Amino acid sequence: MKAVGRSLRNVTIVFLILSGAAQLATFSGLQLFGAKYLEVQFYLDPVFSSILFGIVVIPSGIFGNLIGGCLVKVFGKTTLRIGYLLLFFTAITIIIDPIFLFVGCPNRQLVGVNQQYPLLDAENTTSLKATCNVNNNCTCDVDFEPICGHDNLTYFSPCFAGCESSSVDEMNITRFSNCACISNVTGGSQYQAEDGSCPIEDCGAWLIYFILGLFQSAVITLAAIPGFMLAMRCVEEQDRSITLSLSNFVSKVLGSIPGPIIYGAILDIPCILRYRDQCAPETTGNCLVYDNETLRYTYNGLTIFLRIIFTVFSVIAVYTIRKKAKKEEENLIASNGAVEMDATKTGIENKGLEAEI
Repeated sequence: MKAVGRSLRNVTIVFLILSGAAQLATFSGLQLFGAKYLEVQFYLDPVFSSILFGIVVIPSGIFGNLIGGCLVKVFGKTTLRIGYLLLFFTAITIIIDPIFLFVGCPNRQLVGVNQQYPLLDAENTTSLKATCNVNNNCTCDVDFEPICGHDNLTYFSPCFAGCESSSVDEMNITRFSNCACISNVTGGSQYQAEDGSCPIEDCGAWLIYFILGLFQSAVITLAAIPGFMLAMRCVEEQDRSITLSLSNFVSKVLGSIPGPIIYGAILDIPCILRYRDQCAPETTGNCLVYDNETLRYTYNGLTIFLRIIFTVFSVIAVYTIRKKAKKEEENLIASNGAVEMDATKTGIENKGLEAEI
C-alpha cells in the first residue's frame, strides 16, 4: 500500500496514467468500431473492411513497437529526451488526425429517407410514405429491402417504390415492374428496378484512409514505448511493478471500459434510418442508413478530442520532470566530457611513451 501511495503522490505518474487512459479509450473504441466505420463510410464489403482494418492495426503495431524500442535506445539517453520523444510522436498524431475529417465518400441517396420521390417533387417531402405507394399497404412493412431503379436511385423496398410485379431472371436477379413511384422505362427493357442498392461510383478515398491509417497506427505505437519508459524512470526501482499494475488497472477502468461505450453512442448520432419491428414499432434495432458526412465528423472528431486529452496530459507529465531531468542531462554531459578528457589524456600519455621509446 505504501508503494501505491508513493505512486499516486507522484504527479508525473498520475498524468502519465491519465494520458494512457485517454489513449486506451481511443484504441479500444477504434478497435471495436473501426471495421464497421470502413464498411459504412466507404461502402466496402464487410469481410474486406475487416481484413483491411486488421492490416492497419496489427502489422503497423508490431513495426511501431520494434522501431520505438530502437529509437528510445538510441535517443533516449536521459529521462528528458525520452519525454521529448513521447511529445514528438504525439505531435505527429495530432497533425494527422484532422486529415481523416476530409477523407470519405458521399451519402447514398435513398428515396424517402434523404431523397425525395422523383415523381412527386411537388410534395416536397422525404417521408417513406407518399401518394404513389399509400395504396400498397406499405405503412406497416418496414423491412429494409433496397431496390435500384432504372433512374439510378435506391428505393427502400419494392413496396415503398409502389411495385406490383416481379420476376426472377436466369441470373437469379429479381426484377420489378409496374412501380408507381418510379418513372416508366423509355428504352427496350420493361423492368423498372432490380434487387439491391444502386452501385455508387468508385470512391477511392478508402485507399487514402488505409495509407494514412497505417502510418497513424505505427506512430501511435511508437509513442507507447517512450511513455512506458518514462513511467519506469520516474519511480524507484522497488515501486516499478506496483506502478505498472496501477497504471494498467486505472487505464483499463478509465479507458477500455468507457471507450467503446462512448464510440457506440457517437455512432448512433448520424443514424438516419433505424430498423423497427413492424409488430412493435417502438422497438428499434440496428442502424440501416447513416449520414456519411455526419458520421465522418462525429467519429473522427471524438478521436481528435481524446487525442488532445492524451497530448495535454503528456505535456504536463513531461513538464513536471523538467527540473529533475535537466540535472540528469547536465550530469550526462559532464560524464561524457570527463570520458573525453580521460581519453585525450590517455592519448597524450601514450604519445609521450612512444616518443621516449
